[in-house]
Amino acid sequence: MPFRGQPLIKRVVERVSSLAKEIFIVANEPGVYQFLKLPILVDKVKGVGVMGGLFTALSMAPSPYVAVLACDLPYVNIDLINAEFNLMQAELADVVIPESKNGLEPLHALYQCDTCLPQVQQALAANQKRLVSWLGHVRVRVMRPAEVAKFDPDGMAFININTPEELSRAEEME
Repeated sequence: MPFRGQPLIKRVVERVSSLAKEIFIVANEPGVYQFLKLPILVDKVKGVGVMGGLFTALSMAPSPYVAVLACDLPYVNIDLINAEFNLMQAELADVVIPESKNGLEPLHALYQCDTCLPQVQQALAANQKRLVSWLGHVRVRVMRPAEVAKFDPDGMAFININTPEELSRAEEME
């Protein structure tokens, strides 16, 4: 999907490129994203939606931590991701997940691979497809909205684009 003249996913990648040594894409259709010239991991478990993507990311990540970001977040926030990492380190959390007025935001969150992977695998085996279904089995640090606001004062980090109307509104922001 184009956003201000470039593919939206390219914007997301550019916004986080200063944050990580390694960025990869998890997708069911790898050919669609080849233009990014990044490693593309194909879902190891098909037909389970984003849980399959999370499982793939956790199981194939080259580092002990994974920031999982949706590809339709034009205002993904690197300050917030850095804060998530700092909290993970300081509080020994397995997951640091921000909370917005809409609830938990698992697609702008940080996960520790070794502790989260077995729980995601168990959730998949139990046919649980919700991204938050397994969180009760790990140490979770929820960043409450007031904490998130320190890093995202305009509340833009979780704006995602699913319709032409949302695209139009998002392009007018910033």
